Amino acid sequence: MKKITVPQGTEGLIFDLDGTLVDSMARHYDAWLQLGEKYGFTFPEEWLFELAGTPNKRIAEILNERLGIDLDPARIDKEEVEIYHRMQKEMNVIEPVVEVVKEYHEKLPMTVGTGSIRLSAEHTLEGANLDGYFSGMVTASEVTCPKPAPETFLKCAELMDVPASKCLVFEDSELGIQAAKDAGMQFVDVRKYYN
Repeated sequence: MKKITVPQGTEGLIFDLDGTLVDSMARHYDAWLQLGEKYGFTFPEEWLFELAGTPNKRIAEILNERLGIDLDPARIDKEEVEIYHRMQKEMNVIEPVVEVVKEYHEKLPMTVGTGSIRLSAEHTLEGANLDGYFSGMVTASEVTCPKPAPETFLKCAELMDVPASKCLVFEDSELGIQAAKDAGMQFVDVRKYYN
């Protein structure tokens, strides 16, 4: 397993959650499959990775556009979170990324910047036993423009009181990497470190 190195001069670390800190994408996909069964739509697996980091309400809007259906985004968001929570008892962590968290805990400020809503993100961190490591979190509940807009990560930098150029973002999605670039931050594509 390759080790992730943090460049010298980095003053703050920002971590995406789903697919970066925890291996939760399969559970999210199961939740979407259950919703598809209930509401009569098909959710191809490749869409999950294409839309990684996108809030549930926006995914529902995209499904409406692509499939010509009429899902209620607020209801879908609520139901996806409920299904996901039932499957959240134990989260598998992504070891090379969590090693960085543990190595830099109390050495550098660290935040989580996620497209999940706050309640879901809190449950995920608890399920992975990672809830005590971060000084703050910015979720879809606190931003106007989610990833790929840079707002999530810029708010994380503000929480840590670290200039954007001194932040290092850990991400697993193209949307998140674009957000990091547009925020003027360095980034690590954690997909290179998966087993």
